Amino acid sequence: MMMLEPDSDKYLSTLLTTNLDIYRISEYTLLVSRSGTIGNTIYVVDRIKDFALTKMLRVKPFQNSDIGFALFF
Repeated sequence: MMMLEPDSDKYLSTLLTTNLDIYRISEYTLLVSRSGTIGNTIYVVDRIKDFALTKMLRVKPFQNSDIGFALFF
């Protein structure tokens, strides 16, 4: 999660995964790790905005302009 180029030995199949879009992350989202070192956070930037991730808590504010408050907290 904290690496510039994430590397994993686990992948989601684009053919076999139903509802793949629910795993894709979008801009103005704060990701919080829930395994490994719990509580690491990362702000979704343009470089990773269309990745499909599992095992992450996603914090998405009602208004995009409020993401700074969640990141600060």
